[in-house]
Amino acid sequence: MKFNKNIIFGIFFSLWAIFQTANAQTETNLEILTDLLVKPVISAVDSLYSGTGPFYLISEDNNDVSQWLEGKLRGELLNLNVSLKTEFTDSTSKTHYRLIIDKIDAKITYRGLDRDLLFRYGHYQRNINTLFTFYVINPHESISYSYSRTISHSDTLNRSETNKVENDFYEFSQGEKTGSRFSQKFIEPALVTVATIGVVYLFFSLRSGS
Repeated sequence: MKFNKNIIFGIFFSLWAIFQTANAQTETNLEILTDLLVKPVISAVDSLYSGTGPFYLISEDNNDVSQWLEGKLRGELLNLNVSLKTEFTDSTSKTHYRLIIDKIDAKITYRGLDRDLLFRYGHYQRNINTLFTFYVINPHESISYSYSRTISHSDTLNRSETNKVENDFYEFSQGEKTGSRFSQKFIEPALVTVATIGVVYLFFSLRSGS
């Protein structure tokens, strides 16, 4: 009886694990970018904030990613009771911190891993590469915090997941699909060769028939 209970418990645990895995939500590209780009800034501000006055954001690299980052930071910093402003003047430099976004960039690619019988990729390796540099200047005009990282994230997605992890509103969250190195070197050239042979064969067959 004890042995049977162990078997039942093992089966139940295995089914539970399978159910949890099946229902686990794949992180979207923006969620991953939040971890890579937003969290480092929040950590820096949280360690420096004295409880008075706002932080002033100055972006030297004004692109879609930096604009998205500014919006995310506003919401996150409000949870810390920190206001974020962008209207910076020389008079505020003596009394408030300045958060300088020096460089920010993100690139997303999906590399095909395998093909089915219809030569469609079944899985993709998602690669998210980020470059991020920022620093914080204190009211005494010295750098209190600096950060410069090139960080990458990589995982595997099903073919159906590649569209679900993107956001149509943010172009930078949409990845570029590329073929696997093996398919690019062997399969794709082979398919082109076979197709070419087929066209040539059909051409001469039609001519000989006429």
